[in-house]
Amino acid sequence: MLDLLVELKSEVNSLSETHEDDAHTIAGLAGVSANEATRESTNPETLKHSIGGLQASVEAFEESHPKLAGAVNRVCNALSNLGI
Repeated sequence: MLDLLVELKSEVNSLSETHEDDAHTIAGLAGVSANEATRESTNPETLKHSIGGLQASVEAFEESHPKLAGAVNRVCNALSNLGI
């Protein structure tokens, strides 16, 4: 999981050079999702909602930043698996 977050951070840093606000939003949503997935009493609906928000936040960048989209998708999958 740590490797995935390092990869995501790198891609978000790259995005921030041209889309600072979007990069900040993606980083914040990733943090919220990670926090929810690792809580002792994870609420599956809250986790699903936070991961959905993270995935939606990167949709506009799938073509221009495919590595970012891939990193977000891998993080979302890993977080979903943690929350099960």
